[in-house]
Amino acid sequence: MFEELYRFIYNLLIGFWAIFPYHDMGLAVIFATIVIKLIIWPVEKKGLHYRRTMQNMQPEMAKIKEKAAGDKMKEYQLVQEMNKKKGVNQLTGGCLPLFIQLPFLFGLFTVFQSWLKHPQYLSEKTYSFIHSLPYVQKTISDPSLFHPSFFGLNISLPGKTGLIFMIFPVVAAFMQYYQTKMLMPKENLDDQQKLMARMNVFFPAMVIAFGYSWPLALSLYWIALSGVGIAEQYIVVKADAEKEEKIIESTAVEVKPKALKAKKAKKKKKKR
Repeated sequence: MFEELYRFIYNLLIGFWAIFPYHDMGLAVIFATIVIKLIIWPVEKKGLHYRRTMQNMQPEMAKIKEKAAGDKMKEYQLVQEMNKKKGVNQLTGGCLPLFIQLPFLFGLFTVFQSWLKHPQYLSEKTYSFIHSLPYVQKTISDPSLFHPSFFGLNISLPGKTGLIFMIFPVVAAFMQYYQTKMLMPKENLDDQQKLMARMNVFFPAMVIAFGYSWPLALSLYWIALSGVGIAEQYIVVKADAEKEEKIIESTAVEVKPKALKAKKAKKKKKKR
């Protein structure tokens, strides 16, 4: 199963690499990342809605904490009741998007760490329609044409190779931090969210540490992944905000006539 996933990722990269001008593998990584993000978008969208909903539920979470008065079991039960009422599913919204992304991350690591270092895989691992692309055929005949580079930088080398290479892990870490920060509540954090806030510092540090040891292609992938993720979050947050505004407006329209009727009724009583 995972072998087939790795093969799919490899063919996606080689396909873009073969058809792009100058055959830049870095650009292939960026476009392959976009394709992968589009594939998992339906699940990621649920995850974004979940985190957005959890952010909006912070005032209610504060009330639950106050009501539970330190009783963790009671607090857990009240939170579960609220989630059920709001239609929030922690498994499909919170955990599933992460579990789906991990195989792609491991697959990319395997491809970058091993497969891209062996030009002979062009004939062994490619699908028939990728294998038949003119530049793939040309490279199979002359393996010296295969250069996994991004504007001249060899992306199979680790981030610690040189100063320019070191920039990529730092940029990847910053974008990872910003992406997570976008949906973090600013106040009334529960224990789980406090942990997530701490992890928001830990993960970027981990991205830098791994980025220095792993192939530069992974840092490039992480930059593209976070860039697309930030755009997705902006779209979802904006759509949710517009939806909330419409609900507030429709509620105000319904409440206003009722308030006017109540005032008229009071005036009639006073006249009598």
